[in-house]
Amino acid sequence: MTQDEQEFVNSLIGLPWKSGANGPDAYDCWGIAQAVQGRLFLRQLPDIRINAEDVRTVMREIATTKARMSWTRVDGPAHGRLVEMSSGRHPYHVGVYLDVDGGGILHSQNPAGVCFDRIATLQAAGWRRFTYNEWIG
Repeated sequence: MTQDEQEFVNSLIGLPWKSGANGPDAYDCWGIAQAVQGRLFLRQLPDIRINAEDVRTVMREIATTKARMSWTRVDGPAHGRLVEMSSGRHPYHVGVYLDVDGGGILHSQNPAGVCFDRIATLQAAGWRRFTYNEWIG
C-alpha cells in the first residue's frame, strides 16, 4: 500500500460503529467495507441500509444481496478480498482483508468501532468461519 493509502486506513481505526453508517464519522461493517473497497481498490459497492443490530436481517442481506454478483468465493485471504465472518453457520459480519503488518481484517463492529485484527485475534473473540471473496466486477 502507498503511504496515502496507509494513512487513510489508519484514519479509520477507532471510528465508532453505528448501524447503517457509511462514514465519514462512523461505520457499520458494510459501510467500512464499502469505503475501503472504493478508496483503495476503486470498487463501487452498493449502499445497503439495514438494521445492523438485527443479526437475522444481516444474515439474510449477506445471503441475498445483489452485490454478490460482483464477487466469487475463493480459498484463503489476499489483499482486498471481502471477508464474510460468522461464529456459527451463516455469516453476519463483513470486513476487508489487507495484506499489511502481517495481514488482517479491517472491519467495524459494535461496540469497538473500526478495527484491524489478525485472524487469530478474531478467532479468539469467537469468529469461527471466514469466507473470502474475490472481486470479479
